[in-house]
Amino acid sequence: MANISDATGTLYVTARSQEIAEKFITLYSKIASTWYYNTTIAGQADLASQDKTTVTLCIPFTASGRWVYEINIDWTFHPLTQTDLKLTDEQQSLRCELLDEDITVRYDYTDYEPGCNVLLTRSAQIRYHNHTVEQQEELDVVHYDTTVENLRELIDEDFYGKQTLLEELETGNLSTIATVVSSDTVRQLETIMNDPVKKTRLITLVEDNATLGVDYTIEAYLDMFYETFAQDVATLAQA
Repeated sequence: MANISDATGTLYVTARSQEIAEKFITLYSKIASTWYYNTTIAGQADLASQDKTTVTLCIPFTASGRWVYEINIDWTFHPLTQTDLKLTDEQQSLRCELLDEDITVRYDYTDYEPGCNVLLTRSAQIRYHNHTVEQQEELDVVHYDTTVENLRELIDEDFYGKQTLLEELETGNLSTIATVVSSDTVRQLETIMNDPVKKTRLITLVEDNATLGVDYTIEAYLDMFYETFAQDVATLAQA
């Protein structure tokens, strides 16, 4: 089984009319949301651009990538090209209406896969034309280090890591830590923060014992990368 990435971004569908673009979004959203490595489209599509021959609609999406979401993009037109899909009568009707159309889909998205330290922003498009799917075209891609700062900016502001923990202890800001440890541990931390020598020793312990992983919340980080945090605090507070 492949690793799963978390992708989120905006889908742009270009067709000869708004009606055709909307019908493709409807068909694609209903089918792609059922795949194991799924794409979920929610909300109302907005008009992104229009000229004499085409209309482009945009709509947000979230997705689970197979390793990375780039692979999923190659499946965009499976609802039109794969004949073995189990479709409802409504979906089959939409498929028949769209088979002869010329449709381009662009994806602007952020993708994160922690197992392989993948963090990127990417823009790519793929076209269905003359009953065939053209090769996916990468328009832009930027790769980032999976630091807490980058993850907070690009993925979720609650991401937490070793450096975050050190910064909070150095400043004496226990508000986040206090939400996930016991009241006894909070009191012990407050005692340590009021003793410059013990505070320095705790920071050294964290530097030595906490690992460099990151996770979506402080609770998940401590569970995964620093299981002995409360024990270290208690030992030092009683010293």
